[in-house]
Amino acid sequence: MVLPMTSRHVGFVRLLDGVDMGASPGLQFRGRTMKPGEIVDPSELPKPAVVLEHAGQHRVMSGRSRYAFAALWILWLFDTETEVWIEIARAMSPDASWSLDLAPVAHRLLYPDPGDELAAAARIAEAPTRRLSDFIRKELGQASSVVRDQILAGLDVYLSSEIAAARRRGGWVGRARRSAA
Repeated sequence: MVLPMTSRHVGFVRLLDGVDMGASPGLQFRGRTMKPGEIVDPSELPKPAVVLEHAGQHRVMSGRSRYAFAALWILWLFDTETEVWIEIARAMSPDASWSLDLAPVAHRLLYPDPGDELAAAARIAEAPTRRLSDFIRKELGQASSVVRDQILAGLDVYLSSEIAAARRRGGWVGRARRSAA
């Protein structure tokens, strides 16, 4: 399956894994940047698969001014049943104002249910949390009891300060739940 490629102009596509509605215009879109027209395996796409395509600069008026050109941005949604990309929205502007129109649309595509955003974050956090836990367990297992206590005390101070900062930002959601697996 081929990623969208609207024009032959230099551009890129970003396979979105999130939208930060509080970020500055143009910086709200998180994800993996790829080449337009790149071949990908549909089974490896996230669900839902949403792509933001930068389809290059296009002339919008005569003259040599930088304002004579505007960037074309297109949001695509992958239909898993037909295995085709469906254009959802497009915007064109010489500055980052295009993102003010497309960010809310991308956010609704990625998180149709407000609880989905938290669930997506929890899924993304699982693998790094597991790797960190395994690493800490390995390091603690190699240390003497006195060193182990010092490591744990240091981690307690570090994690407590990070949790306090997350609470101040309003991002702390509490203790992660273990899966039954």
